[in-house]
Amino acid sequence: MQCLSSILICGAAGRGKLLSLRYKPPPCKTMTDAPGPSHHRRRLTIALLVGSALIGGYIAALYWFFTRIWPQLPPWAMFLAFLLIAVLVIGSPIAALRAVRHL
Repeated sequence: MQCLSSILICGAAGRGKLLSLRYKPPPCKTMTDAPGPSHHRRRLTIALLVGSALIGGYIAALYWFFTRIWPQLPPWAMFLAFLLIAVLVIGSPIAALRAVRHL
């Protein structure tokens, strides 16, 4: 459906002539210009795969750290490692949310 509107303009020098102009606005984006559901599904699938891979890697790294490195640490280093891991576990979702908000 085309959006046309008529504009009546008075002629110059008070002659009383009316000019009829047709105004056609620039084409606007319609639903056909928007990406389809398959595009959104593909982006969601990629995001889920990347997120799952990162979480899996994170869990594997923590498992490796606690099975291989943790038993060899002295008590003061265990305490510092525990604090560092707690800050990372709590802070990583917050940092991810802040990064997404700035995109």
